[in-house]
Amino acid sequence: MITRVKVGDIDVQCGLLIGPREVQAKTPFLAGNDWLQNMTISFFNRTNKTIVYGAILLNFPELSDPTTQPVVQYAIRLGRIPESVAFDGRTGKPLRQNDRTLLTFAPGQSLEIHLSDHITGIRGTIEHASGSFAVSNVVIHYGNFIFEDGMGWGGGCYQHQSPERPGVWRCVPERDYFPGDMRSNWPPHVDRVQ
Repeated sequence: MITRVKVGDIDVQCGLLIGPREVQAKTPFLAGNDWLQNMTISFFNRTNKTIVYGAILLNFPELSDPTTQPVVQYAIRLGRIPESVAFDGRTGKPLRQNDRTLLTFAPGQSLEIHLSDHITGIRGTIEHASGSFAVSNVVIHYGNFIFEDGMGWGGGCYQHQSPERPGVWRCVPERDYFPGDMRSNWPPHVDRVQ
């Protein structure tokens, strides 16, 4: 779960889940032109499984006209997909991921992503879409996450890869499945982030 978004020293109120049925208000804030590269997104692994791969999607809605083109998006990919499930969903062939750094995001652990570490790619995506690096908002989404045992999470459900079609993921049949104790580390607390 995302537990905090900061820009420099400012805790951004941006619609995070803060209770079972409580969502934080969205509050605009004043920032300089370097606000995006000064952003830090904090995560907490509340499952009982170690995450070895994850994708965070940054959408820039003001750069897109949804009626004529898809939303401008930059994906931050962390870690490596386990070889047992590292297949292309269209071709079924193994994925190449030689240059990916290992990730070990253990249960109960916090993780911070500093956008400054990814700013070259983010800047390139924004400038390609608009001709400049000027944006005033970003929407943060979860992409797919994969645990060390090959189970995944994405599209709002926990998933296993189809044995008949390598690279194709299927939701687990139990709609309320959660890896671990669903009550553990709930409701979320921002002060838990280290």
